[in-house]
Amino acid sequence: MNWQNLLVVKRSTIAGYESEEREPSYKILKKIADALGASIDSLLAHDYDNYLISETQISKEILNNKELKSLFNELKGMDSNNINFYSKVNSIY
Repeated sequence: MNWQNLLVVKRSTIAGYESEEREPSYKILKKIADALGASIDSLLAHDYDNYLISETQISKEILNNKELKSLFNELKGMDSNNINFYSKVNSIY
């Protein structure tokens, strides 16, 4: 993959990312994540294998927890105004 063309940056910028002398902006991270079919979170995870394991494990735990599953199903039926309202109420208590 030609990162220089994809990201529209100078070769020296790519070299700076590779040597960890420079950090990419959010916009650049988004382009990289999209090109790799990954999330920005996974790009920033230092231990990618453990990140994937923990992400999968968390998903399984949520699906196996009846209370959380019920809550997510309830949220799916709400519009964004209701979700924002409940979020604000929850932050107060």
